[in-house]
Amino acid sequence: MSNWNSKARATLDRDAIYFVGRKNVIEGLDDTDPKIDGFVFVDFESLADCFAARPRPTAILSVLIGNGFDAVNIASELHRSGYQGQYRALASAIPAPNLIKREVAQVAPGLDFEIIEVADLFG
Repeated sequence: MSNWNSKARATLDRDAIYFVGRKNVIEGLDDTDPKIDGFVFVDFESLADCFAARPRPTAILSVLIGNGFDAVNIASELHRSGYQGQYRALASAIPAPNLIKREVAQVAPGLDFEIIEVADLFG
């Protein structure tokens, strides 16, 4: 599996929320920090390998637009992998979230997808 350390692989053996992207996306964390219980950080490029080798995650979380990927790319990969669970994308204020939701629904019918506006988490 590409770009995975042994801690991440071990964590996948139990229930976890997969965060697609790098830890440094979350303010104050970097890839040298210890794991966060209940979360597994997965590179977008490794997502397919993750689904092929381990049990399904309890949920998927990512930023709406990441470095080299976006929510539509992730949704498409989740659909190819047969995942039908929850996928949530974090975003700052966006003008037309329904357009993004429709695009995700086109590439991943049946996926439980929502956009979480970060301001709503702290408001």
